[in-house]
Amino acid sequence: MMWECVTTKINLLILVHQQHHVELRFSVPKLLGDQDTVSFHIVINSSNSKNSVSNPVDVTFSVFVSAEVELHGVSRPDQVVLLPASFKPMETPIHEEDLGTTVVHVYELRNAGPSSVKNARMNISWPVRSGDNFTLYPVEKATEGPIKCSLVAGTINPLGLQLKLLWNEQDENVTKERPHDLHRREVKSEHQIDFPPVMDCGNSECVQLTCTIGQLNKAQIAVLQLRSRLWTSTFIQHENQKFSLEGEAQFEVLSFPYRIQPEDYPSGHVKVETVVTWNISTGQPAPAWVIAVSVLAGLLLLGFLIFMMWKV
Repeated sequence: MMWECVTTKINLLILVHQQHHVELRFSVPKLLGDQDTVSFHIVINSSNSKNSVSNPVDVTFSVFVSAEVELHGVSRPDQVVLLPASFKPMETPIHEEDLGTTVVHVYELRNAGPSSVKNARMNISWPVRSGDNFTLYPVEKATEGPIKCSLVAGTINPLGLQLKLLWNEQDENVTKERPHDLHRREVKSEHQIDFPPVMDCGNSECVQLTCTIGQLNKAQIAVLQLRSRLWTSTFIQHENQKFSLEGEAQFEVLSFPYRIQPEDYPSGHVKVETVVTWNISTGQPAPAWVIAVSVLAGLLLLGFLIFMMWKV
């Protein structure tokens, strides 16, 4: 690497036996990471007629690689409130809208710098079924940034429902079956099954994905979105019980785009939680005659108070 010489002019009046401290700050914006040190050769020239050049000083700094990589996850929405009175389950759903509320799990990998990351890997677990009952029905996935994801276990849209695709990302793993084949795949349960209050990949069936992330420079991100539908009829069997559906992602940085490599490679994990709860309010609106009587009674009371004040 070729370095340019920098000359800095500083006007100082230095008397005999006096000392002055001067601080110079340098940035090195074009480091390629092929050298593990940076050296500065410092010489001071003065206007003295004698000894106008100081003794040279060499200062060497170490160069190291460091990147703070952050993994964030969120559920949209993070809570689904069920209204059992307003839901009518279909024996054989055809469209994704027949199932329930849309739930999206979003995972964002961000490089906060200062160094760039060459590539990384992320593994994702997406809870979809407890026993023979769907909990979150996988609909589609989408990515943003230098990230490519593929399925390791499970399928997206395994029952071949008619989807309302929002992202239109082509996925060879999405099932293309026709809706009339659904009745042969559905599993009917004659008895209510007890579900654990927290459903994760330790006690539930999950769709597994692995993602490869390309180069992330400082402040760049890679995003994975997993869209599903809450299988409401599964939870209707457990009215007034609260459940939590937990997805999880883990990442590790594999390499950096430099000859110099760090001592430690960033890694981490995050959990995404979707809470399923109930609107237990069962109050009915008051009849019209009750409202009318209440208003009339209020007017009579107001008139009586006005009359009494007038008499006084």
